[in-house]
Amino acid sequence: MEERTFFRKKVLYAVFPSVHLPRTVEGFVRSHDHDFSGKRIFPIITHGGTDAGESANVLRDAAPDADLAPVLDVYSSDVPGARGQVAAYLKANSEKQ
Repeated sequence: MEERTFFRKKVLYAVFPSVHLPRTVEGFVRSHDHDFSGKRIFPIITHGGTDAGESANVLRDAAPDADLAPVLDVYSSDVPGARGQVAAYLKANSEKQ
């Protein structure tokens, strides 16, 4: 049986607008927790002023074998101009693999 594309990837970009990890994201990660060994997760979280909250801890708990990069939290009104911030974050944290 051919392996699905996701499981061959080494990187997962988890981008979501919340201080709480969305249930759909958490459910996906938990249902594939054994498949995250050797994979790096980049959590990018937008919010309205409360920072990333407990999302990183929930994500870490859901995929304990994954290499979780530091969280990039972006204030919601900064999202339209955050391209440079996101690019710098990905570059800085990709080099640590």
